[in-house]
Amino acid sequence: MSNPIRAALFDKDGTLFEFEATWGAWVAAVVRDLAPSDTDQQQRLAEAVGYDLSGARFRTDSIVIAASGDEVIATWFAVSDGLSEHFIREVCERNEAALPVVPCGDLHALVAALRSRSMLLGIATNDYHRVAVEHLAAGGLEHVFDHVLGCDSGYGAKPDPGMLLAFCTLAGVEPRATVMVGDSTRDLDAARNAGFGAAVGVLTGPASRAELEPFADVVLDSVAALPDWLATR
Repeated sequence: MSNPIRAALFDKDGTLFEFEATWGAWVAAVVRDLAPSDTDQQQRLAEAVGYDLSGARFRTDSIVIAASGDEVIATWFAVSDGLSEHFIREVCERNEAALPVVPCGDLHALVAALRSRSMLLGIATNDYHRVAVEHLAAGGLEHVFDHVLGCDSGYGAKPDPGMLLAFCTLAGVEPRATVMVGDSTRDLDAARNAGFGAAVGVLTGPASRAELEPFADVVLDSVAALPDWLATR
C-alpha cells in the first residue's frame, strides 16, 4: 500500500466551485465595463483571455482557467487601447464582488467525510486570497479549511510548487502525505513539482479527461468521489 494521505489541498474554481458560472459572468462584465461603447474592443478583450462572448463559454486554453489574476490583468493591459493597468485592476475587483458562487456538489458533506479521516484541508488557488475567502464565505465554508493560499500570499502561483509546499509547512504535513485536487494541468503539475503523494484531476472544470489523465494519478468526476478513492487507495 502507498503512503497514507493525511491532507488534501484543493484548487478553488472548477474544483470546489463551478468555473463557467462564476468566471464567465465576470469576463463578460469586465469587458463591458472596460469598453462600454465599443463592441469590437469588447470582443478583442474577451478573445485575448480565451472567452467566446457570443457563445458564453471559455476556450479550453483560456488564460482565465488556470493563470493568476495578475496574469489576466497583464493580458488585458497588453491588448487594451489606452487603458491603465490600475483602471483594469479596479474594474476587475469591482466586478468580483458580484460574482455568483455555485458549489460543485455538497461541499459540506465532502469536508465531513474527509474530517472523519482526520485529514487536514487547504486551498491553493491562482485567484487572489481575498477573493478566495469571499467565495468560501458565500458558500458557508469560511471556517472549514485549515489554510487558504492565493497567488498573492507570497508563495508564487501554480504550477510552481511554492503554495503547495507552504501549505505543508503551515499544516505540519509532509508533501508525500498530501494530495492535490484540481481541474487543470497547472494544478497537477504543481503537485508533481511539490513531490505530493498524489495528483487528482476532476472533471468539473473546462479540461477533459484526455487532457488531465497524462498528468494525474486518477481523474474523478468531481470532488465528491475523493473520499471513496482515498478509501480504496
